[in-house]
Amino acid sequence: MITKAAYKTGILMYSPATNKTIAKHFTEWKTAGLNSLCICLEDSVSEAELPEAEANVIPTLIQLLDIKGKVNIYIRVRNPEQYERFAKQYMGIAKLIDGFVFPKFNSLNALKYIEVFNRYYKGASVFMPTFETFDIMSIFTRIQTLKELRDILRQCEESVLSIRVGGADFSGYYGMRRRIDETIYENNPVTNCLTDIVNAFGRDYLISAPVYEFFGGNFETALSRETRLDFLNGFTGKTIIHPKQIPVVKTAMRPTETEYAEAKQILEGNKAVEKSVGQRMNEKTVHTVWAKRIYAMQYITEAK
Repeated sequence: MITKAAYKTGILMYSPATNKTIAKHFTEWKTAGLNSLCICLEDSVSEAELPEAEANVIPTLIQLLDIKGKVNIYIRVRNPEQYERFAKQYMGIAKLIDGFVFPKFNSLNALKYIEVFNRYYKGASVFMPTFETFDIMSIFTRIQTLKELRDILRQCEESVLSIRVGGADFSGYYGMRRRIDETIYENNPVTNCLTDIVNAFGRDYLISAPVYEFFGGNFETALSRETRLDFLNGFTGKTIIHPKQIPVVKTAMRPTETEYAEAKQILEGNKAVEKSVGQRMNEKTVHTVWAKRIYAMQYITEAK
């Protein structure tokens, strides 16, 4: 089920758990338009740094207590084994955060992730699985894996906030990486995979768009274009990795005044077909879901 809370996750920025300056810079990030912060214990932290990173989580969350409620705070765990160990040590952490991100989520580890979540946090938190493993990317195993994941998530859908996807991981399996002026939608193998994920889950879950890796040079044009294409292709919200990306994504996500007017016409009008203020045909039965998505974007783009 797609909820207001899922939309409010919006623009989510990852920061390594080893970063001890998160609280210092947070006001600046929030002012720029950040919706959510995810403290990362996975790819951005080496195995050698993991003890230090885990030990830094609670002090960081305590420093962020004043802003909880003004921004969503999540923790990306490393794997099911690390998650279980972490959960045993920090059972009360659900009071300090809004949920967890489960990386490399597939049919082999999903039940373990969920078992740990249910034991320590069910009813007190939510989670976001990240689809980024090779069995989802490969055409030989993709559809079966997505079916299995759909069945698994249906059993705990009240705890699933939204779904995230790993565009960099999908690209990396084949040695592909976009240049600064290219979007993920020019990478056909990855786009085909993303399309199948939207087809399998997009009617029941909000799916957040993959990260764009550049934050220096002339990155704004491609990031803005990619963000608009995200929405067109069924994604809502976006993962980012640097504060410079926040205003670009925020602006690109914001619907136009005409789109808001069209959405209102569709949702409040009584006619089956109307000529819109945007000089195009609006059909109530066809475009109602789109109109609801447009209206819900205010939770991301207008959040203060």
